[in-house]
Amino acid sequence: MDDERAFAMMKRENSDAFGNNAPADAGVIAGLIAGYVDGRLTLKKVHPETPIHFIYLAERDKGELKIIGPGGREVQEARSSNRWTTFTAHTLAKHLGWTLARGDDLKPSPRFYTAFNVLTKLILPGAATPSELVGCELRDNSIIQELAELRDEL
Repeated sequence: MDDERAFAMMKRENSDAFGNNAPADAGVIAGLIAGYVDGRLTLKKVHPETPIHFIYLAERDKGELKIIGPGGREVQEARSSNRWTTFTAHTLAKHLGWTLARGDDLKPSPRFYTAFNVLTKLILPGAATPSELVGCELRDNSIIQELAELRDEL
């Protein structure tokens, strides 16, 4: 079985088993990004005219997944580097199927944004581990922001 099929099965299993469990969903998103960075999975390329403030960059740094963005000077400078892999929230959400129809387009769902914020603001920066977040009510992004700010104060 190739990596694309294996990831699709994992995504479906987690969706059925965990529903709206933000730490588990964050793990699915991290797996997707890691597979993309490692060249095992493919995502739709970011359109060249996509505004920089929507773009994230990812790479492995000493084996650890590193995400920069959205936007900013580092993203602008690294965008042309072959070391970096670019994506947007839309790219990830569409790949996962965690979208809602809005007019003629699909937009990332609240479930996606909650999990993505948990991943980028809490788990990857080291503010919390997925196991520490189990059972926390994280559907409200203001709670995620508050936890991230507490991390910054420490």
